Amino acid sequence: MLGRLGGGGTPKSGARGGFQWTLLEAAAMLSVTFSAFVVKETISASEALAAVPPDLATPARIGVLLLYYAVQVAVLVWLVRRRGGDTLAALGLRSGGSGGVLRAASSAGLVVGGLIVTRLLASVYAYLTRAWGLMPAEGADLPALFGADATGFVLAVVMVVLVGPVIEEAVFRAALLEGLAARFGVWPAIVAQAALFAALHRSLWLLFPTFILGVVLGYLAHERESLWPPIVMHGLYNAITVAAAFLVVPAA
Repeated sequence: MLGRLGGGGTPKSGARGGFQWTLLEAAAMLSVTFSAFVVKETISASEALAAVPPDLATPARIGVLLLYYAVQVAVLVWLVRRRGGDTLAALGLRSGGSGGVLRAASSAGLVVGGLIVTRLLASVYAYLTRAWGLMPAEGADLPALFGADATGFVLAVVMVVLVGPVIEEAVFRAALLEGLAARFGVWPAIVAQAALFAALHRSLWLLFPTFILGVVLGYLAHERESLWPPIVMHGLYNAITVAAAFLVVPAA
């Protein structure tokens, strides 16, 4: 029955190994992601975590983050395997084997172009909100989360640049985008998943730039029929944030 819930407006095929995400599966994955996020945030703000000795605080926070990611990976794999699908193909992580160098070059061009556009818009947005006194006094403090030393920088790169983008793209640009597109069409799906992606980051101030990022990543995933281009772009986008947090801000 699950396989019948995704009719109409089917997205491009060829990169999913014959596996079509359904609307019900997309909704289930979204529910798991948001529930896991609430649990992660609750634990992170709990008195129990605050009482952890300072030398164990960073490992504890990373452990909570890894558990958050692991739950999502487990559910993604389960949803695919329960219908006999190939997990890598269903997530757009298996190469379609066509296009060669020319296609790779065009994908790289789209990634670079998307990165420039989203980062430029984010920079302009940050400048305007700062000039108008709308920027919040506090934001995400990556050095405080991972540690301000070299080890903290490496951990931030691993979790924010390498691991996080893969998981988020698998949830939003594979399961959610494909499931919504199968029922409502590609562009309504791209907009909807971008809005949900922005909402997950729970920052009213960052809602606009995160939404734009989600739209570009969604378009890239659909246009390239693969999750690798949006993963690369997402990782590079986050890499700039990490570099600014650890290298630019401390030196200011």
